[in-house]
Amino acid sequence: GCGSGIMSVFFSMSGVRTTIACDRDVEVLKKARETSSAWKADVRFENQDLFHFKYPADSFDAVFSQGVLEHFSDEEIRAACQEALRVSPVFIFSVPGYYYKHKDFGNERLLKDKDWEVILSGCGSLRLVPYFKKRVKRNFLIKRPLMLMGILSR
Repeated sequence: GCGSGIMSVFFSMSGVRTTIACDRDVEVLKKARETSSAWKADVRFENQDLFHFKYPADSFDAVFSQGVLEHFSDEEIRAACQEALRVSPVFIFSVPGYYYKHKDFGNERLLKDKDWEVILSGCGSLRLVPYFKKRVKRNFLIKRPLMLMGILSR
């Protein structure tokens, strides 16, 4: 799910040689194309399903996802990660964490890092890095991570 396309624009403008943004929703792809065009970024857009990419194995150096996995069940998350690792040796993803507390689309699963470790056990080597920390109302002395970056590799 490429969403607005802004991360694809970022990668393209940061020097990533080939940036392909995928989504299965044609309206989302249309919006992402508009974003890319406004920034004059070199991004290719494709209608793809993250569970069944139309690419052969090892087609990419890396696959990136932001704000997608938290919308699926444990089994679907594992299937998406396995598919990403089929086409690339590394899958980098960003998800809102347990302390994010906003459900921007309504069906987000706000999980702790330990939950992600359990869900993705057996999928590959996982490194989770909490980022974007904020003090929450319950305890102003401790900064809690709002986001998690995952690096999953074969």
